[in-house]
Amino acid sequence: MTVIPCTKKGQIHMMETLLVLFMCMLLLLGGIYFYFTYSTSSLEQTAESLTEEEATVLLNTLINSAEFSCPGKKNCIDLIKVYAFLKMSRSHKEAYQGYWGNKKIVLGHLYPQPLEEHSCSLSDFEQTEFPFNCKETVLYEGGKGYGYLINSPVSLYYLEHYYIGVLSIYVY
Repeated sequence: MTVIPCTKKGQIHMMETLLVLFMCMLLLLGGIYFYFTYSTSSLEQTAESLTEEEATVLLNTLINSAEFSCPGKKNCIDLIKVYAFLKMSRSHKEAYQGYWGNKKIVLGHLYPQPLEEHSCSLSDFEQTEFPFNCKETVLYEGGKGYGYLINSPVSLYYLEHYYIGVLSIYVY
């Protein structure tokens, strides 16, 4: 058995090689970290903009849908259809959960000024003071928390009269 003598010059070259490999690994790991941090923030921004686009499309779809719109009018919501929708949706809320998701959809009554400051219930629709007896109608509530608001002015139609309202979508 032969013993290979250790020299300082060989040890120095070995240490240099290990140091270079270590520095290359640090640079590579740092690059990977910054790449994934950037791509994650980019994906979050894309998801937020897509959710905002989805809410805007939903807002336009609701305003002009057959379930709510006035016959032959654009940007007009028939309050009698809203009443019928609220009666029907009480028993089918889970069907709308999959379609509308984690949002709150509110129809606000702006002009003429409502006499009372509470949300409309089904019993408010049956009173003679309607639509002056409540300030808003919650069409759907699928979540709570913080988010952003998208809204659009609409014309409200009820018994041969037009009023001014706003359709709002809170996205959570």
